[in-house]
Amino acid sequence: IKADLLSSISDIRFGKEGYVFINRFNGDALVSNGELFAGTKKLWEVYNKNSEKMKDIFKKEYNAAQKPNGDYIYYTFIKLTDPNVESSKASFIYGINEWQWIVGAGVYLDDVETDIALMQTELNNRIKAKMLHFALIVISVVVLFLFLFHWVVTRRLKNDFNLFISFFNRSALSDEPIDRNSVQFIELDRMAKNANKMLQDKIHAQQDLLD
Repeated sequence: IKADLLSSISDIRFGKEGYVFINRFNGDALVSNGELFAGTKKLWEVYNKNSEKMKDIFKKEYNAAQKPNGDYIYYTFIKLTDPNVESSKASFIYGINEWQWIVGAGVYLDDVETDIALMQTELNNRIKAKMLHFALIVISVVVLFLFLFHWVVTRRLKNDFNLFISFFNRSALSDEPIDRNSVQFIELDRMAKNANKMLQDKIHAQQDLLD
């Protein structure tokens, strides 16, 4: 069962560089860097080019595996796709006491940074698109508002001026005042008030002349 399980685990991949690794508590390598091992060599014997470094990594793994809930470790290790390249890595380690297994999986930090940069670029593009969409909506609303405002104001202003023109045209022959209820602008209403007062003054003057 262990052999079948180790074989299946050795085939697990996530992303370009992701894999699961397993070592025994005594340092025997079972699955490492995506490869299945017989468990007859220690981890630092498998990677004997830098055995002291591998001993330090295994020590971190072992200490993390002894914690009830596992723990994260940080180190540098060769890449799955290029054994000649080493990169900083963060892995989560968990100990299986019944089988004396140290099980871990991690990610290379430079790959994470690349993914974050891509996500940031995508997010920025989405934000720009939404801002552009929002700006177009705002501009459309403002243009529509200005158009309606201009149309309403112009129409009302025209109506008020027509009242004044009509008043002055008939003022010589008629004593009909301006209907201030029809004036829609306060400033022009004040002018209408003065015009009506002027009309009343004319009426009084005419009455005085008649008297």
